[in-house]
Amino acid sequence: MMRDLHRRFTLPLTLLFLTTLIAATAAAQSTTATIRGTVRNASGSPVPNAEINAVLTATGFVHTVNARGDGSYTLGGLTPGLYSIVVAATGYEPKSQDVQVLIGQNLEMELRLTPAATLSESITVVGNQAVETRSSEAATNVTPAQIEALPQADRNFLNFAQLAPGVSISRDPQRKTIQANALPAEQTNVFIDGISFKNDVLQGGVVGQDASGGNPFPQNAVQEFRVITQNYSAQYDHASSAIITAVTKSGGNQLDGRACDCCQTTAVVTANGPIIAYRDRSPSEIRDIYVTRRVRGAWTEPKVVFADGWEINACPVNGPSIDAAGQRVALAWYTGAKDVPRVK
Repeated sequence: MMRDLHRRFTLPLTLLFLTTLIAATAAAQSTTATIRGTVRNASGSPVPNAEINAVLTATGFVHTVNARGDGSYTLGGLTPGLYSIVVAATGYEPKSQDVQVLIGQNLEMELRLTPAATLSESITVVGNQAVETRSSEAATNVTPAQIEALPQADRNFLNFAQLAPGVSISRDPQRKTIQANALPAEQTNVFIDGISFKNDVLQGGVVGQDASGGNPFPQNAVQEFRVITQNYSAQYDHASSAIITAVTKSGGNQLDGRACDCCQTTAVVTANGPIIAYRDRSPSEIRDIYVTRRVRGAWTEPKVVFADGWEINACPVNGPSIDAAGQRVALAWYTGAKDVPRVK
């Protein structure tokens, strides 16, 4: 009887563990990218045991692998972003190349090394082009630059999915849905950081599509996404027309490239680490106050303190003031939004 009882509990626990493991693996695959290729010398022969480093320029994170005996290598599980690929081997000069890696890509990159004629510490640039050759998906990547620069009315990042062939967005402001390949919206699915936003109860296919503005996630929090309309793998479930897989922004070494450079920036050290407050400057000249924190060695994505909406096509020449006591933080600033001067 004890054996039967043991089997009854062991089997469900085993299935639960396998389900969790598969789900975690699928989430990682749907939000990352892969670079693979071969390290060769000037004559085309493979260079075994060469060290390949992929350095994410936003954070300085380094992913390191060594070439196999035939010179081949695989850099898997890469977070989307700009990487510096550095390769080095004994007897050869080190070389590097910058490559932009987008979500879901499988890039092929051949790295060539030249013999070290003299001792040199310089890094030279390899002029190879990374080409995606390993994926059978029919997909369109929407880049961070496109999300940042392309105009739209309602700040719904899914509107950019129309850049992919065969994808359309409804025009009803009360029921914004997305569909592809002439199939209904219920046949689509959206993944954000590997998490499915599928809604099997209401109409519209995914969360936020039925009787709403159709925005399942804030656009300012989305880094980039990929629209897959054909030949997607089984890890993308609950869909038969199109898959949208997105990744959100994360912290980096750069605070904010759009800060108001004529307004003072202020900082304070709290019990939980440093905080920086500054006046931001949007492309439409909105200059509100933002803050960012230093967490685990990287600056978090800047957040607006309060959406004053102060639009001024000139420099205010003033920024915020901040102070802290332990975990408590006080922040004050001036705004002239709607032509009403005030201090908050």
